[in-house]
Amino acid sequence: MIRNKIIQCEYKEGDLITENSVAEDLDMSRTPVKKAFVRLKMENYLKSFDGVGTIVKGLSIKELSDMYEARILIETYAMKTSINEVNKDTLLNIRNKFTNNLSKYGAGDKKALKNFAVVDKEFHNIILDKSQNEYLKKCLSKSTLKSKGTDMRLI
Repeated sequence: MIRNKIIQCEYKEGDLITENSVAEDLDMSRTPVKKAFVRLKMENYLKSFDGVGTIVKGLSIKELSDMYEARILIETYAMKTSINEVNKDTLLNIRNKFTNNLSKYGAGDKKALKNFAVVDKEFHNIILDKSQNEYLKKCLSKSTLKSKGTDMRLI
């Protein structure tokens, strides 16, 4: 949940966030938030500074480039193994969602931009879910390489 808020820029680069404020925002206790902070620091989403607090980190050009490269390699393979498993109606549904969001965005609806990320994630998850490689699915579901959406960051 916290990672998604970072990805969707609800928590922006440079924002100072606390376990208490995030727990309150997510309507949960501090314990799971504290555990999430530890993991997000290891994944390079957050950085703690003594006497200051925890800050949302941005990505360097190198990190973005590496993530794009990994995503292209992984999703190309996943696409090859899933192409015959995805039914036409599913693809048409995704296409309609993209088209509707494009129309809304063109009409000035700024929420449509967030919806693009949701639909993009849905599309990439379909590819992965239909992949014939069970090991790939297992690894990606547990790693930092699962698609996050249109910003191309990887989980």
